Amino acid sequence: PGDLLANRAFVVKIGLLMAAGTNAALFHARGGLQRLDALARAQTVLSLGLWLGMIITGRWIAYA
Repeated sequence: PGDLLANRAFVVKIGLLMAAGTNAALFHARGGLQRLDALARAQTVLSLGLWLGMIITGRWIAYA
């Protein structure tokens, strides 16, 4: 665990994971599936960006 916590890419990935989980919880709490408004679309785009960021930082873990 100490090696992973010293790896900056891993810490960033975990931060992105927490942000994505919070975004998903807020999306579902406000009924984003029933409301297809601009905020729901923005949360969808944000979610996609967060997951792509997690994939990229996951790839960097081996090299950092």
